This record gives sequence, structure tokens and C-alpha cells, in this order.
Amino acid sequence: MGHPNRLRQLFRKYDVDRDGQVSKDEFLSALLSHNIPISRDEALFLSQIADTEDRGLVSYEVCV
Repeated sequence: MGHPNRLRQLFRKYDVDRDGQVSKDEFLSALLSHNIPISRDEALFLSQIADTEDRGLVSYEVCV
């Protein structure tokens, strides 16, 4: 399975209310705890830039 598919599956797993968003902390945790080949610093940077509205949320559309 390619990395985009893994990321999409992880996002859906953590988006329990299916509103298309996860918290930035949940996003970071998902990346780091599921063997995504990314360093902690890279994951933190990715979660920061994915929070496009600076609300502590990462949307599915931004993520994938």
C-alpha cells in the first residue's frame, strides 16, 4: 500500500465523528504511532502547515 493510501486510512480512523477534521495532536499522534516513515520534527511541521486556519484542526481535504 502506498503512503497516500496509508495516510488516508489513518485520517479516517481518527476522524471518529466523520466531520472531515481531526485535532492537530491526533494527527501528529497518528503519524508517529503507525510507522509512517517521517521524523517527529517532520510530523510536527506537517501538522502545523496542515492546520491552515490555525484552529488546532487538520481537515481531510488539506491532509490528502
